Amino acid sequence: MPRKDPETWIGGTIWPGFVLVGAILIVTNVTRPSLQAEGLVHENFDRDPGWDAHHNERAARTPRRVVQDFGYRISHHAGGSAGEIGGTVERLPLETASYAEVLIPLGLEQSLNFSGQLALLKASATAGFTTAGNIFMGFFNSREQGWRPRDFLGFQLRGHNEPVPNVASLELSYGTSAWESDGIDWGQTLAPDGSQHRFALAYDPDFGDGRITFAWDGTEIMVLAVRPEHRAHGAIFDRFGIFSMELPGVRAGNAMEAYFDDLTINGQFYDFAQDPGWLGVANHKTFADPILYGCNHFGYRSTGRAGGSPGELGGWIWRVEDSEEELQAYYAKDVGSLGLDDSLVASGKIAFEKFSTDAGVMLGWFDSAEQDWPPSNFVGVYMDSLSDTGRFFAPMYGTAKNRTRFAAAPWLLLRPDGTSMEWTIAYDPAASAGRGEITISLDGRKRSITLEAGAKKEGANLDRFGLFNMQDNNGKHALVYLDDLIFTAGP
Repeated sequence: MPRKDPETWIGGTIWPGFVLVGAILIVTNVTRPSLQAEGLVHENFDRDPGWDAHHNERAARTPRRVVQDFGYRISHHAGGSAGEIGGTVERLPLETASYAEVLIPLGLEQSLNFSGQLALLKASATAGFTTAGNIFMGFFNSREQGWRPRDFLGFQLRGHNEPVPNVASLELSYGTSAWESDGIDWGQTLAPDGSQHRFALAYDPDFGDGRITFAWDGTEIMVLAVRPEHRAHGAIFDRFGIFSMELPGVRAGNAMEAYFDDLTINGQFYDFAQDPGWLGVANHKTFADPILYGCNHFGYRSTGRAGGSPGELGGWIWRVEDSEEELQAYYAKDVGSLGLDDSLVASGKIAFEKFSTDAGVMLGWFDSAEQDWPPSNFVGVYMDSLSDTGRFFAPMYGTAKNRTRFAAAPWLLLRPDGTSMEWTIAYDPAASAGRGEITISLDGRKRSITLEAGAKKEGANLDRFGLFNMQDNNGKHALVYLDDLIFTAGP
C-alpha cells in the first residue's frame, strides 16, 4: 500500500485551550468554535441537509447467496472414526459465524497450545481477497473477530488462485485487544484433496515477549514472535474453535470446506465420538447477502449513534482502487472557495461501529473534482487501520501540486465499539512562522502537523467539507457516523 513519507509530530499553540510547554502539547480544555464566528456552518442533521452526494449510495445488483453449514458432524474426513467438527464456511460482513467451546478467559500471560488433525475438501478464490474462502481455527473472543481478528491466537486457511486455481494458504497469526495483529504465511499451498494432516500450535509467554510455533505433519514450519508493544496491550480469549471471516464476498460459492478431529486443547482431548455441545453462532444459515465490496452506503441518516438525537451523517464507507472511479465517493457540503491562506476550523461528534483493518476514511475540506490517493487539495483528518499498529486518526494536508503529508506515529484512539467521541480540526495559516499548521483532537487528545516550507504557496482548492473514501486499493469497510458539525465555509 503506497504511503507518503510522514511528517513528524509537531505541537503548537493553535486553538483555545492548547498550551505549548517545551516540546509537549498539553490540553487545558478543548474549545469548539463559536457559532457566532463569521463563516461557520452548524449542521445537526435534524433533517436531510441535501448535501452534494457522489457515488455514496451503491446497492448490489445481485445479492450473494451465503450458505453457512458447519459444526459437529458424524463424518470422519479428518480422523479415522466417526465424529468431527467442521463443514462449509463462508465470509460475512455483518456478523461472524462460529462453532466453539466456551472458555474461562485466557490471555497472553498464559501458556496456550492445541493440536489435532485436519482435512481440507474445498478452497476457492477467483481474484484477490474479495473472492477467497477463509476459515480460522484457534483461541478467539466472542465480541469481535474482523478481517484481522482482534483477541485471536491461531491459524487461518485462506483460498488462493495461484499457482493453480482453488488451493489454500496457511497463515499463523495473533491479534490483541487494541486491534493490532501480526502473522506469517507458510509460503506453500495446500490442495483441497481431503488428505489428513496433523498440526500443533504452542504459545510460550516466557520466550521473549511471547513466541508461537506451528508444526505441520510433524515438522515445525512457522515461528512467530509477539511484538513487545502488542504484548503490553494483551488479549482476552473466551472461545476456542472455528469461525468465519468478517468480510463480504463477491460471488456465491467462494467458500472453504474443512474438518477437524482429535483435538487437544490445553491438555483436554476431544475425539468427537459424541457431540461436545459447543456453542454455535450463525453456523447453520442460508440467506441473500446484499453487502458486496464497494457498495458504499453513506450520507444523511435518521439514526442517532454519534449525537444521540435522530439525524446524522454516516454509514458504510469502502476503501477502493484508484482506478474504480464509479466507487470513489463523497458526501459533503459546498463551502465555496477556500484555500491554504484561510483559517479553517471544524468540530463535531463521531462514532465508529466498525473499522476493519485496511479501511480508510477522510474527513475535512477537499476538492470535489478529484480526491485520489494521496489526496491533493485536502485539509483534515486521515483515518486508517494497519495490521501492526491498529486504528488511527491523524492530521493530513494535500496541496494543489500533489504535496501530501500526515502526522507520524499512528494514534491508537479509534474504538469501533460505537462510543461517541468529540473531535476538532483547526488550520492556522499564520502558525509556525507563516508555514501553516493543522491541529486535530479526538476524545480530548491532540496532534499537530506543520506544513512543509513552500507548501502553502502551492495552494489548495477546497470547495467541499465532509467525508470521502480512501482511494488507493481494494481495501475494507468502515461504519462511521458524525453529528453536531460546525465548520468553516466560504461566502
